[in-house]
Amino acid sequence: MTSACVAYLTAGCSSTSYANTASTYAPKVKGNDYAEMNQEFEAEKASLRLPPSFNWPREAAKAGQSDRYGQGYGASHADQFWYCSWAKEWLQAREVNTTRAHTALIQLESVKEKPLYQIAFAPGVRIATNKEIDAARANNPAPLRQTVSQYC
Repeated sequence: MTSACVAYLTAGCSSTSYANTASTYAPKVKGNDYAEMNQEFEAEKASLRLPPSFNWPREAAKAGQSDRYGQGYGASHADQFWYCSWAKEWLQAREVNTTRAHTALIQLESVKEKPLYQIAFAPGVRIATNKEIDAARANNPAPLRQTVSQYC
């Protein structure tokens, strides 16, 4: 994954508070609040399976008190946690348990069906992710190891 992907996943949009102003021209803040974003996270999380030794966080990470989140941010955040978990599973299992490694690779390949890949990833990030999975299929851990080290 590239830094563009991570920037999308980790940055909420800060909003300016107009609560104490008398202006009728205060702009309407767009985006989801934390509760709405966390609902997206929970809904996507319910559709995903983690490796046996991994656990979901209790709730999505909160960027800040008054931050707003783009539509789909919560789902992409869940997908990113899921992808990182399966990448770590593949890296741990690849030399010691071929069945676990194969299961992890199948899960990693299914990222192409997720909102993270289909909506959040720019074309270049999709290409990099495809190369990362191709390398894992060839038993080359370097690209996934780099992703895990930098973004997970």
